[in-house]
Amino acid sequence: MTNDPPIPPHVIDAIRRVRQDTFVRRVDWHAEIDSTNREALRLAVDPASPASRVIWAETQTAGRGRGANRWWSADGSLTFSLIVEPEEYSLARSTWPQLSLTTGLAVCRALLEIAPAATVTLKWPNDVFLADRKIGGILIESPSSQADRLVIGIGLNVQNSLRAAPEDVRAVASSLIDDGGADVPPVDVLVEILRQWETAARELARDPASICQAWNEINHLANRVVEVTAGSTVVLGRCLEIDPSGALVLQSERGRESCLAGTVRLVE
Repeated sequence: MTNDPPIPPHVIDAIRRVRQDTFVRRVDWHAEIDSTNREALRLAVDPASPASRVIWAETQTAGRGRGANRWWSADGSLTFSLIVEPEEYSLARSTWPQLSLTTGLAVCRALLEIAPAATVTLKWPNDVFLADRKIGGILIESPSSQADRLVIGIGLNVQNSLRAAPEDVRAVASSLIDDGGADVPPVDVLVEILRQWETAARELARDPASICQAWNEINHLANRVVEVTAGSTVVLGRCLEIDPSGALVLQSERGRESCLAGTVRLVE
């Protein structure tokens, strides 16, 4: 929890726009918070708390990524978490493992709507790249006592130039204002991501083959040699595709191998 100041008028306008133009029923805004996912998980366990709810923060002090990773953010970045009940979008539980890639696809589509000339790709399993550098990440978590809900966290570099980032971040990351040729308010990107997410979620439920094809059309790892590490298992090979289950398929020296999860390192 945070003790936020009164919500500025421009933020009130932005919240109204999100509620009018997307499926979201409620927006909770914070000037600063430790982690939007942590707050969303706290709220999601309450059955009386509405789903289709966004937790949106100007700044995160402890943004979270996969594992022990932390997400760096600064003024002008977009950091939010979405509480959803997948059943509302006709998503069977068997499709939940594909939601990370599907959310990444929605983010890519949103960026291309805003910056059509940008080169945007989806890096398995949960990153979005712009001009061959990371622009955003996705973290999906399940509330412990509310099994019918998911929390989808998204961090995206929008108006925050990476010139202000730590050196190790500048070496691997990008932002929409730096490399996308677009200087747009984060709320514009938020609205477009939410629109695209709803469309992609319903497409996953209705036509998973189409979603799988869309993943592969913007697959950042396509035909690249990568190393995937999952615990003590390491697979080295050339990326062939992302299969309908969401697994990364590699051609290794042992043959065709599917990786359901893991950390990816580009070799060439």
